[in-house]
Amino acid sequence: MTLKTLKDFDYRNDDYSLILIKELRQEAIKWIKDFKEKIRLHSHEDKSDPLYLKCISCRNMFVNIEWIKNFFNITEKELE
Repeated sequence: MTLKTLKDFDYRNDDYSLILIKELRQEAIKWIKDFKEKIRLHSHEDKSDPLYLKCISCRNMFVNIEWIKNFFNITEKELE
């Protein structure tokens, strides 16, 4: 079985599994905020800034942010 998103995870519909998923999503939100802070410190926060394309570290962090948001089904509203 290949996981595309957290929704594809085959879990029991019990309280423990639901708590685990909630905790995973909360941790993923922390990761995203951490990546965004690291990008901000590099001063390439805006994707339209051409400098970020030259910064491999920033580019990798943007990719990680998008992957995490997609896998854990995280919206921009949840990141506020």
